[in-house]
Amino acid sequence: MADQASRVESGQGARMAPLSAVLLECRAIFGTDEVLPTSNFFEIGGSSLDAVELVGRLSENRNLVVGLEAVFSASTLESIAAACKEGS
Repeated sequence: MADQASRVESGQGARMAPLSAVLLECRAIFGTDEVLPTSNFFEIGGSSLDAVELVGRLSENRNLVVGLEAVFSASTLESIAAACKEGS
């Protein structure tokens, strides 16, 4: 059971919840674990290029679709996750 939990947390195996996926991808982009659901993407160092990277990584790595405008208008990473839809 612990092995399955670690696979899900690392993005392997079972489909991930959008919030977990957004947090993992943001941690990879920013190179830090100090990314919280309540963090504001731009206040933690995100730029417009990072926003484009996040949208691409969510699509490619997590099969989640979110519009770039959602990243710009979201107040928190939770808000970005709420705007994610499963890709086809």
